[in-house]
Amino acid sequence: MNSKQLQRLLIFYSAVGIFTISILVAIISIFPLYEKLRRNEESNLQSALRTRRLAVEEFLSRARGITSQIASRTYARRELEIYNRNNNKSDFDISIIAGDLEDALIQSEDVVGISRFGIDNQLVVELGLPIPKTLWKLLIQKSKISNPIRIKNEFHLVISQPIINSKKQQVGTDLVLFKIQGLEKIIRDNRGLGKTGEVFLGTLEEQKIKFFGLFFFETTTVKN
Repeated sequence: MNSKQLQRLLIFYSAVGIFTISILVAIISIFPLYEKLRRNEESNLQSALRTRRLAVEEFLSRARGITSQIASRTYARRELEIYNRNNNKSDFDISIIAGDLEDALIQSEDVVGISRFGIDNQLVVELGLPIPKTLWKLLIQKSKISNPIRIKNEFHLVISQPIINSKKQQVGTDLVLFKIQGLEKIIRDNRGLGKTGEVFLGTLEEQKIKFFGLFFFETTTVKN
């Protein structure tokens, strides 16, 4: 091997060495940046999810509050107690109860139906959209929120609420039907969550997760 060949070989290996070192330096430099970007992305995702969770909790809390207010209306509750004591219920004038609940129905744009049951769990008044009878027995047993149900091609939630009198006695039950377009809008808002995904809506009951429903969201591109 002459001196020129040796010189070319040294230049070649030097170039390879410099290139390799440059790659290693770049990797070492990029890795902390990648980790920082990954942590920032995770933080943004957690923040977006936390915002959705708080919004859903606020919606459900407001719905529970509205249901509680409807069940606590004094005038309608007293009329219900009179109804419960009446032996001939078919002759009882329920228009007072219906009128008070009709007023409650129009107080919130999210409330689309109210069904009031007496102490015997029999239907007394039904206003607005009727709640499926298959849910009656399950919901009037205790205060709870139903799974999303479809009525007239739209999703709704039913919240049940015991009607308690001044003596802390239960005298009936209200089932209040809520439309959940506002809740769906919150869930399907995928800002900060990526282009597509799934959102599970649920709650924790007796140390077990109870799912209300699964919602899909997808970003669509509008072409002019």
